[in-house]
Amino acid sequence: KRFGDLKKEARTVAAEQIKRLERAMVTGRSWTPDEFRTIFADHPLLRHVVRRLVWSAGSASFRVAEDGTYADVHDNAFVLPDDAAITLPHPLRLPNASAWTEVFADYEILQPFEQ
Repeated sequence: KRFGDLKKEARTVAAEQIKRLERAMVTGRSWTPDEFRTIFADHPLLRHVVRRLVWSAGSASFRVAEDGTYADVHDNAFVLPDDAAITLPHPLRLPNASAWTEVFADYEILQPFEQ
């Protein structure tokens, strides 16, 4: 029963965080690379959501791979610039949107909201 309650609570928290991330995309919220790593990429729960989104650092876009590394649209290693503002690009501002769609389809990644 306790495990079932924990799973239910985790789903609720994840749903709230997904709404929060979608609002961040719409409003153009940004994070420093350190904040991005701490709050999202290295977080035990949120990293599973973060991997299903495209992020941007300035004019470059990237994703968080299954192993926690960062990759560009061509699956090349991506290094976050120290001074970058990390954002969730809106679909209208997403560089290489069609290429990202192919990458996510190839890896069978379902996004938590339309990007």
